[in-house]
Amino acid sequence: MRKKKLVYVLLSILLLGALGLLSLWVIKINTKVYTDIRETKFKSIQLFDNNKFVLVAVDEKENRADIYYGQNYVSTIAVHSWRIGEVKNSPPIGKEEYYKIISYDLNSPNLSRKELDLYELPGIQTQKFRLNDVLSSYYGNGKDYMARDNLYQYVNGEVFEQSFLLDIDNEELSFKDVAQRRNEMATKDPYRNKVSLAPGGLGDSLSAQLREYHLLQLGGTIIPDLDSDNKIDISNTNFAQLYPDVAKNMKDMTQLYFRPQQYNQKEWFDNLLHWFAPKGQDVMEVYATDSATGEKTQIKSFDDYLAWREAHPEEVKKYEQ
Repeated sequence: MRKKKLVYVLLSILLLGALGLLSLWVIKINTKVYTDIRETKFKSIQLFDNNKFVLVAVDEKENRADIYYGQNYVSTIAVHSWRIGEVKNSPPIGKEEYYKIISYDLNSPNLSRKELDLYELPGIQTQKFRLNDVLSSYYGNGKDYMARDNLYQYVNGEVFEQSFLLDIDNEELSFKDVAQRRNEMATKDPYRNKVSLAPGGLGDSLSAQLREYHLLQLGGTIIPDLDSDNKIDISNTNFAQLYPDVAKNMKDMTQLYFRPQQYNQKEWFDNLLHWFAPKGQDVMEVYATDSATGEKTQIKSFDDYLAWREAHPEEVKKYEQ
C-alpha cells in the first residue's frame, strides 16, 4: 500500500513539474520582448555667434537616447519595437510599436519640433521591416541624414536585412546606393581637418588646456570628458563673459559644435584659444615643440601654427608622409 502511495506521489510530482515546464514554455513563446529607448529630454538647444555654433544640454545624462547633431536639426529617438526573433514570416507591425525620430529645427525661431515614425513610412510598414538598433547620422549637400544597415524582416524562415538613408528635412526614405552615398558624405565631411595639429604636439597641448575644464575637443565639436560629472566650470573664461546665457548651461552639455556647413578650421581654432582663456586673457597658452631641440613656441592663432609648420618641415614629415 505504501509503495502505491509513494508511486502516486512521485507521479504527481512529475506531472506537476511537467505542467510547470509547459506553462513556462507557453508563457515564453507568447511573451513579447521589446526594444525600449526613451526619448531624450533637452534642457536647452542654443545657437550663438550668428547661429554658427550650437550648444546642446540635457537634464538627464544617464538612461537617455542618442542625440544626433546636424546642420539643420538636433534629433533624438524614441523606440518601442518588438524583437520578434526567428519566425517564418515577420508579423505586421503592431499599433503599439514605434520608432520615432524627434527633430528640432535649428533654422526656425522657436526650434520647432517634429516627429517622424519610421514604422509609419510605406516602404517600411508594407515590408514589415523592424529596427532594434540606434541610428547613424550624416551630413551632405546642406542636409542631415539618418542611416542604418540592418532593417530586418523574415520571409519563409530567412532573415533579410536592408540598408536605408533618411532625409530628415523632407522625410524621404531611400534604399538605393546607400553605401555609396554614405561613403561620399563621409569623405566630404567638413570636420575632416586638412591641417593636422599633431606636429609639434599642438593638439596635445590644446587638449591639456581644455581638460582643465573637463572638456574634450574633437574637430569642430567639444564634448564633456569621461570625468566631467558636475565638474564643468567655465565661469572664469572669456566664453562666460561673451555668452553668459549659453555658458550657464555648459555644466549640463552633451556637445558644443560648429555647424558643418559653416565650419572653418581657422575660425574654430582661434575661437577655442580665445573662448577658454582665463577672463581678460587674449588666448590660452598652447605650444608647438621642436622635438629635436626641445624649443617651445607659443601658438596664439591658427596662422601662427601654419608659420611654425612651414619653419619646421621635418616635424611635419614625422606625422604626414
